Amino acid sequence: LFCHFYIYFYFTTESQIKFHHLTKSVRDHVHFKEDIFEAAAKIINLLPENFSTMHYRRGDLQFPENRNVKPITVFNNTLLLLQEGECLYVATDEDTEVFKNEFLTIFGKRYRIEVFATYAYLVKGFPDYLIPLVEQIVCSQGRVFIGTRQSTFSGYITRLRGYMKNIQNKDFYWTTVNFPDGYKTEESFKPSHHKTWNREYPEAWESIQD
Repeated sequence: LFCHFYIYFYFTTESQIKFHHLTKSVRDHVHFKEDIFEAAAKIINLLPENFSTMHYRRGDLQFPENRNVKPITVFNNTLLLLQEGECLYVATDEDTEVFKNEFLTIFGKRYRIEVFATYAYLVKGFPDYLIPLVEQIVCSQGRVFIGTRQSTFSGYITRLRGYMKNIQNKDFYWTTVNFPDGYKTEESFKPSHHKTWNREYPEAWESIQD
């Protein structure tokens, strides 16, 4: 149910209320444990009140066109989306110093870059395998979130943002798409009919009535 459960069910018009109950039940009962949210809050509380976030996946993603995008390309694609001087928290699985230095050289001239390593001391002793989940929650709180296309890690961040009432901009943006021109041809937030796992859709949260 952490995947796109809502595209595998069909409800007639007369039974849409059942769909609303389903999505609300998943939001309220199928979620990360409280200690993961608490760990993320420690990091979020030390970031500026307004910050943006990015998931830049470079490791085992099986789609090279989305994995091998160069930092300068991402910089140009997001130039009009991000605000000069703002804090940008970047979640990434990249571990080579050459690449990280290239990214920081390009992005550091315009933005204040923050990464998990700076805040690792706040969650010392927390299981390593849960750190990516902590970063998903941190990324969910950005003014805007820029994800990696065809990454379910990025996809779930989008759904978290959809669930959260404090998030105003629930749109999604990708490292590989130039803003704004590239999004004119994207199927942004259209119904999920015939779609699959490679991104989230607003049906997961828009039908929830609190």
